[in-house]
Amino acid sequence: MMGSMASDPPSLGTRIRRARERLRMSQRQLAARIGVSVRAVGDWENDRSVPRNSLGALEELMGSLDGIADDDSPEALAEAVRNARSLTERQKRTLLRLLAAGDQ
Repeated sequence: MMGSMASDPPSLGTRIRRARERLRMSQRQLAARIGVSVRAVGDWENDRSVPRNSLGALEELMGSLDGIADDDSPEALAEAVRNARSLTERQKRTLLRLLAAGDQ
């Protein structure tokens, strides 16, 4: 029954890496563009941390991060809720704006 199992959606780190690679950018280039360290980008891509303070800049530069906003699986929605609790008010406004733009 292995063929009937749904595969897990890619992690946020995997989506960041894929979006960066799609733009043909190195980790160093991405870090410089959004004002973070290369280590921060590596930590995001390896799911050791999340880009709480840089989410808006990442979305602006990379678009939807390869479907982050489009993933409505229960697991992705639960993760979004958990992450939203730690967002600043500015980040919440940015996220809501991005979600509203996707509905149009």
